[in-house]
Amino acid sequence: MKHIRSPLAKKRTFKRSPSYPGIDLEKALSRAKEFYDKDQDRWANTEVIIKCWGFGNSGIAQVTLAALKKFGLLEDEGLGIRRKAKLSKLALSILRDDRPDTSEKENRIKEAALTPEIHQEVWKEFHGSLPSDENLKYSLRNEREFSDRGAREFIEEFKATIAFAKLDNSYDISSIGNAENSKSNNDFSENRNVLPQVTQQMPITKNKGNNMLIDTSMRTYSLPTGDYDVTFITKNQMTAKEWNKMATVLNAMKSAFVVDDEDSKLIKIEEIVPNQKNSEIQEVKP
Repeated sequence: MKHIRSPLAKKRTFKRSPSYPGIDLEKALSRAKEFYDKDQDRWANTEVIIKCWGFGNSGIAQVTLAALKKFGLLEDEGLGIRRKAKLSKLALSILRDDRPDTSEKENRIKEAALTPEIHQEVWKEFHGSLPSDENLKYSLRNEREFSDRGAREFIEEFKATIAFAKLDNSYDISSIGNAENSKSNNDFSENRNVLPQVTQQMPITKNKGNNMLIDTSMRTYSLPTGDYDVTFITKNQMTAKEWNKMATVLNAMKSAFVVDDEDSKLIKIEEIVPNQKNSEIQEVKP
């Protein structure tokens, strides 16, 4: 009998690029303006902010929130469904300045453009004069461990931001403080130690004979994994034993979903649910 190797068995290498804004500064300021038009300088729940942009609680929504924070345009506090944010002083100083072509506003935009840590590092490395795309891509991939896709996306975002901010090598970067160095532990898309966010009530339909039943006790949770939007559906609350079983099944299924990553290690169930007896784990059959 001829055996066909599953494509899942093929080993691939996955590389996570360093953190960079997912949208350029012009788009970030446009989103900040939409939020400002709704709530001025007031705090708002992140779900409210996302809705004012016309997004659902999707990956692009979290990328946008994270980008505004990286540019120093947004402050946040709280976790999960209690997370809220407001526009920063830097964002307000830009949005409230209606004077045409003022040097003060231009300098604030330049400051926002170079607030992300990776922007400052690359700008300093090349002394404010970027090389060709090929040269920069080589540097990003070989010296900063960017993936090929990450390098392409970063170059596009960074060059668009530089052009919008009208940056050149005459700009004095020493006057800029790095908002990322003093950021809270609640980074929207990258901190893996925050609580999952309930996104919506999720009715589940089931067939029973000729009748369609709707279970309204189920909810979907959005997990802050960093690069991807991951959700799972469960009832409102789980027991410790149910959580333990779910984590065991997820670990058993890991090879079907996760590509090889030299920087990651298999998370053992004991690390997810500490102080659990092995006997509780072994009786689970995925």
